[in-house]
Amino acid sequence: MVFLTLEAIQPVIRIANYHAVAAYHSWPNRHIPDLQLIFIVAGSYEYGEEGLAPSRLSPGEILWIEPGRCHTLRHLGAQTGFITGLHFELTGVGAWAAGDTG
Repeated sequence: MVFLTLEAIQPVIRIANYHAVAAYHSWPNRHIPDLQLIFIVAGSYEYGEEGLAPSRLSPGEILWIEPGRCHTLRHLGAQTGFITGLHFELTGVGAWAAGDTG
């Protein structure tokens, strides 16, 4: 478990992106090394992690993915969707995944 005070939080963005997502596109069995926020701009998506029931995401919703979690994100629609994402750390030192964020 990671504990941070409000004063310690100084986000560092590593990647900021915006994707057009092809119909029924999927990112299966994905592991990422940093925290990620995904904002659903257009389309419906399903997020799944082993041992958890899948969650459905709609436009206007934000998905928080902790690092190191094996997950799948799948676009459910027949039309192109759009998402935007941020890969980041909450502090300028350390890494959430390593448990050393200050």
